[in-house]
Amino acid sequence: MNNFIKSFKEKINSSLGKDIGLTLTSQLLIMIIAFGVNKILSNSLGVEGYGQYSIIKRSSAVLSFVMLSGMGIALPRYLSGYITMNDKKRAKSTVFSSLLIISFVSFLVILACYLMKDILGVLITGVNNNQLYFFAVLYAYSLALCSLLYAYYRGSGKFILFSVSQTVIQVIILIGVILFGKDLVLVLKLWTIAPLIYVLISVVNELKNNNLYKDNFLSWKTHIIPQVKTLSNYGFPRLIGDFLLFSLAAFPLIFISRKLNVESSAYFAVGITITAMVIPLFSFLGMVLLPYVSSAIADNNFLKADKLIGKLLILYIVMAVLSVIILTFGIDTFIRLFFSKEFLSSSGISKILVISILSESIYLLLRNPIDASSNIPYNTFNLFISFTLMIVLFLFSHTLKQFAISYLSVSVVKSGLSFISWQFCRRRLLN
Repeated sequence: MNNFIKSFKEKINSSLGKDIGLTLTSQLLIMIIAFGVNKILSNSLGVEGYGQYSIIKRSSAVLSFVMLSGMGIALPRYLSGYITMNDKKRAKSTVFSSLLIISFVSFLVILACYLMKDILGVLITGVNNNQLYFFAVLYAYSLALCSLLYAYYRGSGKFILFSVSQTVIQVIILIGVILFGKDLVLVLKLWTIAPLIYVLISVVNELKNNNLYKDNFLSWKTHIIPQVKTLSNYGFPRLIGDFLLFSLAAFPLIFISRKLNVESSAYFAVGITITAMVIPLFSFLGMVLLPYVSSAIADNNFLKADKLIGKLLILYIVMAVLSVIILTFGIDTFIRLFFSKEFLSSSGISKILVISILSESIYLLLRNPIDASSNIPYNTFNLFISFTLMIVLFLFSHTLKQFAISYLSVSVVKSGLSFISWQFCRRRLLN
């Protein structure tokens, strides 16, 4: 028993243990804030307004990850490896190259959104409102830059700043809802401007205080262009994966609002939102594991990372099963608490949707180690198969219950494909 306690204390006090603790704490805070945001908006906007908000939120997330162009994974993957090898020039060129890539891609996306506003406007916002569409696109850009900042902190091993920055952005979101909860345009304005200011302050602070950006001259030909190619070759295939991942959340709401109505989409959004509010408990470790596995590979110590992931997989399954049981039996209470009694009609489909927490937990644990351990975009292939399956199943669905079962089926397939992919990756590195 003493040896167990001693081993447990050593793991908790290790660098990885502290990173996990900090990230878990921030994700718990984010989850609590998400509860508050949904409670306020569901009451202030009503069923139909909340449905419209849900469409905008998830559509903007899809746009943001197209703008991010895979750098949310590529930056921490390569940066952590270069820092482990003490290769400062390649580490610095990785950061600047990722900024160049996201700036170029974001410009193209925003230009495309402007040229295709008549087509995309209603699709992204659910209504014909140019002002709402304009700020939804800008909000997507703000999300992309925030995600790049988080990726930079992960790759640098600065998990205190990673946790603090995520929490600050979520507090900004909560403030926007409290101040302007009944006006989505004003909410999106604050959600766009305030995070951009925070990102700018963070960038200036890093340039000023981080030795990585001092006395390391970079040649455009020798350092920047090669690193742009490296990041692009790794990140762009995963850009498709990121697009598909967030489309898996946005597509159901858009499709249901078109096939049924916005009110039905709002009820479906309740189940997805409850699931999404619990997901941070499972996604936090993946954020830590990407740079951890990358560093382990660079240091020829993959076996240690593999054993850790195996133990975490068991822990995740146990946590997910408990979460599903609690949410299923208390679903009406949770709907009243985090939304309002107007949404109780979503109880039945929400019980089906929360089961996906089990499969999503497995996917979220493995997706980052898979990306860290292989240049082959396994996650993109898996998400393409999953999204294709969702389209097929939704085309043959006609009721909210059928849509919920289809959504759950896709989630199970996605996690199964991730588990198979991880076995391929780990066996290759262990042999």
